[in-house]
Amino acid sequence: MLNQKFQCCLTAIILTSAGFAGSALAQDAGSDEAGRLEEITVTARRFDESLQQAPVSVTAMTAEFLAAQRMQDVTQVIEMTPGATFTVFSKGQMDYSMRGISSQGEGAAADSAVITVVDNVVIGKDMMKVIKFWDVEQIEVLRGPQGTAFGRNAAAGAVHIINKRPSRDFESYFEATAGNFNLLEVNGVVNGAIGESGAGRLSVHYDDRDGYTTDLGTGNAVDDSTNLSIRGQLMFDLGDSVEILLKGLFSTDSDGNISRRSRDCTQAYLEPPFGDYTDPCDPWTTHTSLEIDGPFDFDRDISLVSATINWDIADDLSLTSVTAYVDGDVVADVDNFGTPVNVVYNLISDDASQFTQEFRLDNSASAARTKWLIGAYYLTDDHTRVEDREILSHLPFSSLQGSTTTNKTDSYALFGQLDFSIGDRASLTVGGRYSNDKKDFDVFHRAEGALADIFIENPADSPIVASTSDDWSEFTGSVSLSYDIGESSMIYGLVSQGYKAGGFNGEPASVEAALTPYDPENSLNIEAGAKMDLSDDRVRLNLTVFDLTYDDLQVGGNLPSGTPIIENASGADVFGVEAELTWLATDNFSLMGSYANLDGELRGSVAGDDVEGNQPPNAPEWTAKLAARLDFPLGNGSNIGLRADWRGRSDVFVGATNDNTRPGVDIYGAAVFWDSPDEQWNVTVWGRNLGDEAEIVSVGPGAIVSQNPTAFGPPRTYGLTLRYNVQ
Repeated sequence: MLNQKFQCCLTAIILTSAGFAGSALAQDAGSDEAGRLEEITVTARRFDESLQQAPVSVTAMTAEFLAAQRMQDVTQVIEMTPGATFTVFSKGQMDYSMRGISSQGEGAAADSAVITVVDNVVIGKDMMKVIKFWDVEQIEVLRGPQGTAFGRNAAAGAVHIINKRPSRDFESYFEATAGNFNLLEVNGVVNGAIGESGAGRLSVHYDDRDGYTTDLGTGNAVDDSTNLSIRGQLMFDLGDSVEILLKGLFSTDSDGNISRRSRDCTQAYLEPPFGDYTDPCDPWTTHTSLEIDGPFDFDRDISLVSATINWDIADDLSLTSVTAYVDGDVVADVDNFGTPVNVVYNLISDDASQFTQEFRLDNSASAARTKWLIGAYYLTDDHTRVEDREILSHLPFSSLQGSTTTNKTDSYALFGQLDFSIGDRASLTVGGRYSNDKKDFDVFHRAEGALADIFIENPADSPIVASTSDDWSEFTGSVSLSYDIGESSMIYGLVSQGYKAGGFNGEPASVEAALTPYDPENSLNIEAGAKMDLSDDRVRLNLTVFDLTYDDLQVGGNLPSGTPIIENASGADVFGVEAELTWLATDNFSLMGSYANLDGELRGSVAGDDVEGNQPPNAPEWTAKLAARLDFPLGNGSNIGLRADWRGRSDVFVGATNDNTRPGVDIYGAAVFWDSPDEQWNVTVWGRNLGDEAEIVSVGPGAIVSQNPTAFGPPRTYGLTLRYNVQ
């Protein structure tokens, strides 16, 4: 096994070094005036440091790169992250996979292995973690466990969205986009000084488009999308030592739900006695139930307010306080299968709120050879989830099923980190975090009708009513050693641990199941890496080899009824290599890309099925991305640019039993843009998924229908974006 891992690692490094796989994704053709790649500053270890000096696996995506790729939500960030993928049924049901491990976070009492963080605020609920981002400074994707100074319960990774902050310099721009599917999008920003010591920034986003999928029953699109987001920020300097940043965000979505259909149009999707239906051979058509009155909608409101205080207590001592409140409400009407008759109609509502408080004390601004950080973190959240289902309402043996679950989480953590300089070239970092999570859980689960016994073991026990609680605690640590092997290169080794709390399943089949939690999962990451700026800083090559061990891995599955459930497998072992490269071939031509190869195996069983040796769900054997940019500076000072990109991945298994797959994909994009001489105007013509690839983004349980219901990602999209920078 070790020899196979070594061969896999060596092959990936050779391919990457030859230029097969490209970039740090750190900038879009970014270079300084001397024709060198720009230095990128990251905060992956909670203080500012160069990307190339940080002994951690982090992918940094700057504002320029995000704009060039037309990236606007976390799913698109995951697409561009080495070794990562995702599945999605709606904005409220996202499952990220990073380094072979999926989030498995649906439900009122569940946590995610891959967390989303917005300006140091952890978004604790999956229903809120995918929001539109715009006017962004940078996004940092931290791969692997984040169990020390960053994040909460991040057993597999974290995505940190860092928005642009207010400044006293005037800045304003307006951006408008029009595209196919009647896309209309507007972004606007105004920033400037307030009084003698303050600054403010107002950022507004609006988008509206028709759906990609047509309902054959009505002729209407079913997955249209509308979003309005407003973010306001105020920053005040109180003397030379205290800075206060106040922020408010409101985001509202009014969407049509993604509708599933069959994958194979040559076979019947619905067969007697349940019905008779075969889908047409077009992935972007479906046939929602004619028996349900009204469209299948997804409506969501998210509000976030936060206050960040930075206090320079002394020249080498700083205190940071981050206080935040997040509230989210979701109502979704869902046709789970997409047939002319009602197989399963689902009405879901989520109401969740969270309060977080973090304190950090550090000397990161000090010139001392030893730097340290200590901190405390507290989170409390309340989440109520209501689900009601009508099953086969067109037949005599129709049934009803529903549940109401309420969970309250109280979590706190104490953490610290020490960084020692050893001579002029080496650095040793040691960190630790103690976490405690307590969950109070209430459930009401009912089922009635002919099919009640597939949801509740003894229908006479319906409704199941139970209240329970449990708590878990864990100490996680990390140790890293880095060594500078030249002016622009370093190597490092890292051992880190991650942890995700246990929880409760929301639709238990018995009182015993309602009272039985699933256990927390723990991860151990052993990693070695090299970060190199070569050829007079025109080539940036970062290589990582890791071995991840998960114990009591939380794996999602489905009961025979199709009910989602989380159970603990014994664990998983994942070995992988990751490579990122940026090459500034000339001052006007650059290549960027990444490659990752994963070898993962599950241990134990899930829901009674032996999964020993199976591949973890949504763990691609390989992922790769490549992007090229070519600029043509014109004599009048303006610039014309061309950009092309490709991303691909291997097949992935949908579940732990490995009996269903999502096929691999090849997705192409391109853009042509023009910048005015004074950089006041920018015009971009862009296209995504130019090959019209029908990427499968969701596969549901195959209960009742003859195939697993399947949802597809966006088809070919294109448009024109006009940006005006006010001067």
